[in-house]
Amino acid sequence: MAGEEAIAFEAGEAIVFTNGDPYIIPSRLGMEAPATQQDVDEVAAANQRAFYINGGGNEPLSASLVCGYFVCDACSFNPLLENLAGVIKAANTRGAVSLAAVPQSSEKRAGSKTVLRLTAGAGRGANKMTHRVLAWLGSALLGIALVQPAASETSGGMVKVGVLTDETGVFSSLSGEGSVEAARMAAEDFNGKAAGKPIEIVHADHQNKTDIGAAIARRWFDNEGIDAIVDVPNSAIALAVQEIAKERNRILLVSTAAIADLTGKACSPVGVHWTWDTYAVAASAAKSIVSQGGDSWFFLTADFAFGHAMQRDASRFVEAAGGKVVGSVRHPLGAADFASFLLQAQSSHAKIVGLANGGADMTNSLKQAAEFGIARGGQRLAALGAFITDVHAVGLASAQGLLLTTSFYWDRTEESRQWSKRFFARRRVMPTQAQAGVYSAVAHYLNAVDALGSDEAKAVIAKA
Repeated sequence: MAGEEAIAFEAGEAIVFTNGDPYIIPSRLGMEAPATQQDVDEVAAANQRAFYINGGGNEPLSASLVCGYFVCDACSFNPLLENLAGVIKAANTRGAVSLAAVPQSSEKRAGSKTVLRLTAGAGRGANKMTHRVLAWLGSALLGIALVQPAASETSGGMVKVGVLTDETGVFSSLSGEGSVEAARMAAEDFNGKAAGKPIEIVHADHQNKTDIGAAIARRWFDNEGIDAIVDVPNSAIALAVQEIAKERNRILLVSTAAIADLTGKACSPVGVHWTWDTYAVAASAAKSIVSQGGDSWFFLTADFAFGHAMQRDASRFVEAAGGKVVGSVRHPLGAADFASFLLQAQSSHAKIVGLANGGADMTNSLKQAAEFGIARGGQRLAALGAFITDVHAVGLASAQGLLLTTSFYWDRTEESRQWSKRFFARRRVMPTQAQAGVYSAVAHYLNAVDALGSDEAKAVIAKA
């Protein structure tokens, strides 16, 4: 593939491919694979372990591929291979077998393809050598499995939780420093220890950039001993981090990102979606509103993963309830001027204008909808991703008649009031559903670690 660096393999080497990318393997260096990009994408979509072998016409080809996976619900994973590098090769070096991991490029993006070049032919005795190498590789893999943390241990002598959040952008008020504080509160409620080991809470700002969020997750898992990542506003980043966490066998606890694909087509055996998702919000809001007569909808949608998923799920439930979607328009993340988008919503004459956005985009669209007189004209606004901070930001006058759905409200029960007062004493604001979700997720995680006496990801998930 263009831009990918080729990896050359020698005859007689045993190669293990451990990650979920499709591999295109021609038989000599510099030779292009015959498969088209469309072919690659189609097979990759149908099978996460897709291999293409190009024999190069009449040229001889000898390639042994060792791969495999177990199936758990909708997820494919191998408990051992998920913890290894993307490519491992074993070779004969001066009469001795050596094992080496081929590092993955830090520039790889989710869904990118890896191109590997395999040298052609195999000399006399290559089959014998390959069998010896495979036997050695099997022993090496067994050794790697044996050094994984036992069920009664914690890695690194502590339990480390990373709050990956938006500290400066459009979602900072509903997550951000408040999510960090909520995680600290959970750690304090365990007196700073789980399984007899100290708890450390760290945090970082992903800046709403998928590459930055993914790089932080890799650094935390690979170099800084983070056992679990929590929060992750921005669905595109959450999807990328979930894949990294699955590869590293580390836990991801999503509280703020809402895309339902995290427990659907992008599910992970070490990922837990806390607090809310687009399916739950769409189901409760759309069914209720259509039953009250709001049977025609126009969507104002943030143009990224969360917005697309929210509109998709809400549209499904609107139509299933007997309503119809008359139109939609997408706006960029962090937009300042919603005038043209709101004019389209107004001219649609839909009874309901569904706001499939969040954070500062939500508050800006609500304020400007009030200025355009959307509600006064007889249309109602359904804020599908609204938080309590959005109501505070726009004020009661602009929020009049607003329909919203939430998984947590601070004044709902005596227990929620008591916890929220603790939060308010620290932050001088009441918590959002995302921040309450961070506390709950971290508390449940620490409780499982403490009961199990280990922070091994799949064991903790099973315990929780």
